[in-house]
Amino acid sequence: MADNGSVEEFLATAVDAAKIAGEIIRKGFYQTKHVEHKGQLEEKSTEEKKEAGK
Repeated sequence: MADNGSVEEFLATAVDAAKIAGEIIRKGFYQTKHVEHKGQLEEKSTEEKKEAGK
């Protein structure tokens, strides 16, 4: 069984990750989206392109 300190550390890390994800989502939420087709059924957003270029 995990000790209490590791659970608290896990939760703190999860909260930090959620906050960072929220910042990324808020930054692009109201921006115009340009969607291109990657293949027959898949779509690729502008954000995915930015991430792929890193």
